[in-house]
Amino acid sequence: MRLLLKAFVAMPLLALALASEKETPVQKVRRHLQVAARIVNKTRNFGRCEGDCSTNADCQTGLVCFQRNAGDSVPGCTLSSSLRNSRADFCIARPGGPVATPVRAPLRAPTPVATPVRAPTPVAAPVRAPVQVPTGGTRATYVGNNNVSNLGACQGDCDSDADCAPGLRCHQRNRGQGAPGCSFTQSMLDSDYDFCVASGGSPTPPVPPPVRAPVSSPVRPTPSGSSFLLKMHWEPHYFWQDEPFERRWCLECTGSCRPGKEISITECEGSPDRWEFVSHGPNEVQIKVANLNICIEEFPGNDLELAECDSNNQNQRFVAFGGSFNDLKFEVSPKLRQGWCMTQRHHPRANESVNLEPCVSARRDGSNTSYWNKY
Repeated sequence: MRLLLKAFVAMPLLALALASEKETPVQKVRRHLQVAARIVNKTRNFGRCEGDCSTNADCQTGLVCFQRNAGDSVPGCTLSSSLRNSRADFCIARPGGPVATPVRAPLRAPTPVATPVRAPTPVAAPVRAPVQVPTGGTRATYVGNNNVSNLGACQGDCDSDADCAPGLRCHQRNRGQGAPGCSFTQSMLDSDYDFCVASGGSPTPPVPPPVRAPVSSPVRPTPSGSSFLLKMHWEPHYFWQDEPFERRWCLECTGSCRPGKEISITECEGSPDRWEFVSHGPNEVQIKVANLNICIEEFPGNDLELAECDSNNQNQRFVAFGGSFNDLKFEVSPKLRQGWCMTQRHHPRANESVNLEPCVSARRDGSNTSYWNKY
């Protein structure tokens, strides 16, 4: 019986030993070069696999800030489940440069072999393939998705042919797909909106898309009407995503303007949602979707979501922190939590969620995402 018990205990150990013997030298090197990613309590001088960085300037010499979305991996780093599901960005070795080997306990030398093992070829950081955006045609625009009708060419969001103007049909699509005769901004391409196109597959005559000049644009005067776009304020020295020009990021409902939906940013040229300020005294407003009884409300966890407008709900009241909503730029702060700002946290990218963060963090150099203006 004792012999059987010893054999039963020894079998898993034998299997583990055989599995480790099958690991190739390249796999061993890759495994030992991985560093556990972690969030550290500082704003600059991040080491390898440390975050949350905003730009390359936040990282130590020889490292770059790897921008990512929730669920993305990080080259050379291992992420816990919670970090993988976060939107935190981490410093990594500059692609093409030397990779610093982390300090670890000495490794036991492998069993010598007669033939020397050639050092493994360095593994380059993965490069994301660029999304191909269709060019030419009428620019795709979002008009609405509730009780819409008589939509023109390349307008959405339609549900059936009955939503389109005579001679057009509703082209059903998935995220990343185009539509016949329409040109898409990146934010429109990433949406799941459906658009009206010419019936019978005849595309709308192509119109050359406008070319964006790499220069800054002046701030528009405050709109004269009651509704407006809410645009992230930009200045020439910001260099968001290392670009010398402004892409013009505007606030929109995520997916649709319904209670429980979040808010995010998209390119202003993509016809995002318009907003209204409902005044409740000097420098105090509700932020309301134009022509709908839907307002932005603060929820637990620094979360901003859409809800039915309630003039008595103090969580729907916002102030221009340290300024006025009539200024050319202003910070949007909850009335009950002044010092926290509406922001999407770091260098803006399409479809990023907008929530609350301490204003001092959103104002820091390398982010500069605390200010908005009417557009």
